Amino acid sequence: MYQLLAHGIEQFNKGEFFECHDTLEELWNELSGNEKLFVQGLIQSAVGCYHALNGNFRGADSQYGKSLAKLTQFLPSMMGVEITAFVEGIRACKAVTERNLQGQEQEFSEEIIPKIPEISE
Repeated sequence: MYQLLAHGIEQFNKGEFFECHDTLEELWNELSGNEKLFVQGLIQSAVGCYHALNGNFRGADSQYGKSLAKLTQFLPSMMGVEITAFVEGIRACKAVTERNLQGQEQEFSEEIIPKIPEISE
């Protein structure tokens, strides 16, 4: 289980958001309860980043909102992953998508996307 989570985190941090989605979805199918919700929140963050980088700000904003609703329930950490800084970074990404949806064009680049910390034992 943690091998898939670690691999998905690695993919996210490399900017491989589509692949991260697939990896974490495989893990998500094996989980239940809070762990399932947490991983779904990570998946939605990856999908949001994928959409934002491809100019789909409406899709990105929606996914970021869903992600934040889930991930904030598990602050400061879940499944060995410290997520406080990550959640703040996703909030910043969502703010950029919101500004774009309001007509205030702002570039969305990989530089603003936060990293997910590696799993601590």
